Amino acid sequence: MNGTHPQGGRRSEAVFSAALRAGRTIGLISEAGCPGIADPGQILTEAAHQAGAIVRPLVGPSSILLALMASGLNGQQFRFSGYLPVDGAGRAKALKDLEAESQRLHCTQIFIETPYRNNQLLASSSPPAAHHPPLHRRQPDRP
Repeated sequence: MNGTHPQGGRRSEAVFSAALRAGRTIGLISEAGCPGIADPGQILTEAAHQAGAIVRPLVGPSSILLALMASGLNGQQFRFSGYLPVDGAGRAKALKDLEAESQRLHCTQIFIETPYRNNQLLASSSPPAAHHPPLHRRQPDRP
C-alpha cells in the first residue's frame, strides 16, 4: 500500500478496501505520529472497520503525548484539538476559545501546527498568563 493524503484519500481508500476484500493483510504506518490521530490514516482505519477487518493498533511514538508527558501540565484532563485554522482571524479566535476552555475546565489544551506556519502561530498568540506559560515542542524525531 502506498501513501495516502487528505486530497487523495478517497482514491487510496478504494485501493485499500479492494485489498481488504481480497483478503490481504495490510499495515498502516505513519512517517511521524500515529496513524489516524490528526493524520489521513483515519480514512483507511474507518474503511477497515466498515469492511469488517480486525484493526490492531501498535504503540509507537506520538509527539502529542510525548510533549504532554514532558510538559508538567495536567495530564489527567487534556483536550487534543488537532490543527488550528489557517487564516489569522480564525486562528486568533480558536486560541482565545481554547484558553477560555482551559481555564473553565482546568484542562491542558494540545494542538499541532505545521513547521511552515509556526511563526504565524507565535505572532498571533497573546502573551501567556503567568499561570499558563506556552509550551512549544517539536516532533521527537525532528531537529
